[in-house]
Amino acid sequence: MIKTNQAFKVSLSQDIEYLDKAMKRPLVDVDYSDFEEKIIRKEAARLRDREKPVQVEAGQP
Repeated sequence: MIKTNQAFKVSLSQDIEYLDKAMKRPLVDVDYSDFEEKIIRKEAARLRDREKPVQVEAGQP
């Protein structure tokens, strides 16, 4: 049982050490320039559609 506990402690400390190192690594910078224009146009159109007043025809609640 003691060996199992020690192995678990070592494993846990290695996992914590790995996560600490991973958190300190810089984030990867991804170039989205190819899609940026499409995304901006789509988002702008969506926002414009949301701002349009809704027309209710007579007879509808």
